[in-house]
Amino acid sequence: EAERESCYSETMRILRERFPDKETRSVIEVLIPGAGLGRLVWELVTEGFSVQGNEFSILMLLTSNFILNKCKQANEYMIYPFVLDTCNNWSYEDQLRPVRFPDVCPVMPDDRPNKFSMSAGDFLEAMRNDTERWDIIITIFFIDTAINVLDYIDTIHKILKKGGLWINFGPLTFHFADGEADGAIELPYDSIIQYIMKRNFRFERDERANKSNPALYACNQKSMLRYQYNCGFFVCTKL
Repeated sequence: EAERESCYSETMRILRERFPDKETRSVIEVLIPGAGLGRLVWELVTEGFSVQGNEFSILMLLTSNFILNKCKQANEYMIYPFVLDTCNNWSYEDQLRPVRFPDVCPVMPDDRPNKFSMSAGDFLEAMRNDTERWDIIITIFFIDTAINVLDYIDTIHKILKKGGLWINFGPLTFHFADGEADGAIELPYDSIIQYIMKRNFRFERDERANKSNPALYACNQKSMLRYQYNCGFFVCTKL
């Protein structure tokens, strides 16, 4: 919950303020690339939006499918996520402690007016045939998964409607920085912002590194070692 709060809370607040009438949100189509296990997708669907998540990892897709389609109640299953973490433990009790999931019941009514879907595959390939389709695109801990982040920006510009909203939050831990892919580039945040502006986006917010409230990601709260991210956050509109 603490991780979700640090990563999702401001995005959720912005969308609630912009679209205060929950009854009319079903016409707003939201795309979430890098959807992972689908929690943000699910959260926004419960808020009334029509949402599609896109995910490349087959492991993420299989797990999200299990949670979203097979889990029927809260705390239905139990796992031991830290059992193989042999370093930085204060005690065996910490290392062997279980975690129950899901923390909420994921079942939603079949007669809801809004749409809920997941698309599988590489973001660039999955969105190849879309043009000005989406009202909102949300990228959280995503843009640094690109071989070339400029390709992501170009695709987002192509598939977002004019007047559409792009919300981004995350670090720049470029996944291909070790040279695994030809053509991989690692740009600083400033250069990314400048390119987005050149692609005819107007920035409403550009906030950098809230060091008083760093984001947590895949964090073991009881470990001696915890990773924190001072993330870039921006909100922009396609002109």
